[in-house]
Amino acid sequence: VFSCPSPAEDPLIKRLVAAVKKIHPPQPRHPVDEPAWDPSVIIDYWLGQPGNDELPLRELALKSWSLWAIATFPRPSDGSKLVRSTLVRHEATGALKFRYFGTKELRLPVFTVELAVHPDVQKKICAVVAIEAYLSRTSGPAFKHGDRVWCSLTSGKNGCHHAVGSETLSRWMRDIMIRSGVPAHFTGGSIRMAGASKRLDDGWDPRAVLMIGRWRSWHVLDAFYNRAGCRVLPQATRHKKTSRARSQ
Repeated sequence: VFSCPSPAEDPLIKRLVAAVKKIHPPQPRHPVDEPAWDPSVIIDYWLGQPGNDELPLRELALKSWSLWAIATFPRPSDGSKLVRSTLVRHEATGALKFRYFGTKELRLPVFTVELAVHPDVQKKICAVVAIEAYLSRTSGPAFKHGDRVWCSLTSGKNGCHHAVGSETLSRWMRDIMIRSGVPAHFTGGSIRMAGASKRLDDGWDPRAVLMIGRWRSWHVLDAFYNRAGCRVLPQATRHKKTSRARSQ
């Protein structure tokens, strides 16, 4: 079985999948005219809570993940594959370098390119500081994380905490969103849309948003995630797509 070629490489299957996508093209989870929720409500929530050292481990886990999601707007599946041994502070800038392993868009489980997130001047709501506090508190033998970052909130039968998956991280994010007053129809994965849109509205270079979010193209970012006041799809690309649609 393992020596058989992947069905996805079969030319007939490729043609079938392409035809299905033309008939039923993928649609954004939320309407394009619906504004994204503002991630700053989560920052306001944690500003009203005790500092990292005073938080129970459960709350520190939720805080570190939700602030990380605001800073890097990952897929929950990316968060579950964030490798703790790659989290290293840059000596000169203080930025926290990191890598994901075996992420969704890759066929083989390899490391993605190295990225970095810069620390915030307000340490109480700094994603870098929160992550470092969580890593320090979960470094003992009871945490069987397998070099992943976030572990289960409760211990298993053997008394150990194990690494969590994307569904758990999505649920954690939704928990904090509910506490912060985000409308109930937004899922935990909507941080990807909200985080990118907020950065664009704040004047970030669209290329930086594309790189941090690791989108393959401007079109995917614009069509499925961008709810900012501006569109980022290059004019030449937009013109090319329009001309192609007219010719068809």
